[in-house]
Amino acid sequence: DRTNDHIIEIAIKLVKFEAISGKILNIKGSYESFNDPKEDISKDITLLTGINNNMVDGEYIDWVQVNNLFEDADLIVAHNAGFDRAFLDRFSNISQKKIWVCSVFYIDWLNRGFSSSKQELLCYWHGFYFSAHRAMNDVDALIHLLTHDYYSDNRPLIEIIKKIESPDYIIFADKTTSK
Repeated sequence: DRTNDHIIEIAIKLVKFEAISGKILNIKGSYESFNDPKEDISKDITLLTGINNNMVDGEYIDWVQVNNLFEDADLIVAHNAGFDRAFLDRFSNISQKKIWVCSVFYIDWLNRGFSSSKQELLCYWHGFYFSAHRAMNDVDALIHLLTHDYYSDNRPLIEIIKKIESPDYIIFADKTTSK
């Protein structure tokens, strides 16, 4: 529940990349942390993530570090960004001001030959495996997926950049009459 549930783990990497090729130039910073939700973690979440109550006990997110990384970011990319952003916007005033991009929706995975946009499957189909549903593993896998060498000139990251350079507009018209 994006409104009431708690973050139990966070991971962020600030990546500098070459805009023309989509190749990584360097990692400018990173941060990861557990966060104690002050309530028991459900068995389902532990089964999914491997994170249990003992791992998060007394841990907290340093929002100053998170905001410093977000401040330096031109763009925040997440797989299923609507989910992640809803949590981060509750605690970070910088997150709310940034451009967020969802790699599920901003990349035409079907046109690239993939019938699913699930990150685990995409990574497997691109020839690598990762231990999913742990924050930094997911971040590293997404970075590798978006900059994968399989694509010589049309890396998924470049597709994202092209889409954000062409803004979408929503026009709302309300039929009101003035007297």
